[in-house]
Amino acid sequence: MAVSLVSLVLADIWNVYEIILPNHNTWLYYFLDSFWPISNVVMLGVGIAVVRAGRLTGWKRYVPLLCGLWLPLTILLTFTLPAVGFALSNGYTLIAWTLLAIVVRTSHKPVNEETDDRRAGLETQVL
Repeated sequence: MAVSLVSLVLADIWNVYEIILPNHNTWLYYFLDSFWPISNVVMLGVGIAVVRAGRLTGWKRYVPLLCGLWLPLTILLTFTLPAVGFALSNGYTLIAWTLLAIVVRTSHKPVNEETDDRRAGLETQVL
């Protein structure tokens, strides 16, 4: 999961770079830009792992996989519908990542009492 978060953060740093210096021809620009496909390949692996783990149920189980499928879908759409493919993949991205936010927000399970007891002991030891 840490690899996924790091790759997404680096990809998002590229967004800021692109806003400030669009199409800047530096090694840093291209290095950060490379994290968009990298983060999507990692997300594809995370999506497969989530489906296999079975901890989420129903439609929520497949949403991380939907996010990871952005890269293959974008490649397919770009080649088959060159005029609108990338725009369609942007809409797909908006929907998939919004659904992932909903899954994360609504799938929280309360911490059980045993874990609370261990945390309380740890807090006492740390303090």
